[in-house]
Parts: sequence; structure tokens; C-alpha cells
Amino acid sequence: MRSKLIPWAALVGYAALIFALSSIPAKSMPEGRFWDFDKVIHAGEYAVLAALLWWALGRSFQLPVMVRASVAAGSAALYGVSDEFHQSFVPGRAASGFDVLADAGGAVVAVLLLWWLQRVRMRS
Repeated sequence: MRSKLIPWAALVGYAALIFALSSIPAKSMPEGRFWDFDKVIHAGEYAVLAALLWWALGRSFQLPVMVRASVAAGSAALYGVSDEFHQSFVPGRAASGFDVLADAGGAVVAVLLLWWLQRVRMRS
């Protein structure tokens, strides 16, 4: 039972971290070259979220791989939408459709990679 809770705890903790970082007003954000890669950061952030969802779902349910992939990528993308909505209420921040696309793209790439890795491991 404990081994099933660990992935969900990691997922909830990571989602809370995303929420906390999204709550930082724009004036408090660091400046410099790091933030020039905003869309790459978004994609990576939601790739990790989708991977954690993939892991938690795999530990808890016997799902067909396409269902697992769809739920992981779709849920991560929906969290990205909700995060952008949340940011629209944070001083100096705004919601961005391009950020949502980057979030969803990162989630889909992560799930496709994990699906491919699972297929390679099963063949071995």
C-alpha cells in the first residue's frame, strides 16, 4: 500500500510546487537569461508532471497503455490551463495560450517517451 502512495505524494507535492511558483508576482521574478527560455521551462515543467502522473497511474491501476497515456498527458495539460487561469490573478502575471501549448506539448512528449521506453523494455 505504501508503494502506491509514494507516487501520488510526489505528484501532489510537485503540483503544489508549480502552484507556489505561479503565485510569485512578476516583480519578484529573477531577471536574466534564464527566463528567456520560458516556453522550454514550461514544457519541461509539465513533462515532469505528466511523468509523475504516468508513474502514479501505473502503480495504482491496471490501465491499457493508451488510456494511461491519455489520462497522464490530458490531466497535465488541464493543470496547465488551470495554472494559467490562476496566474491571471497574480499581480504582474498574465494567462498565456502559448504557455498552455508549451505545457501540453511537454506533457505529450514525456508520455510518448515513457510509452516508447515501456515498449522497448517489454521487448527485452
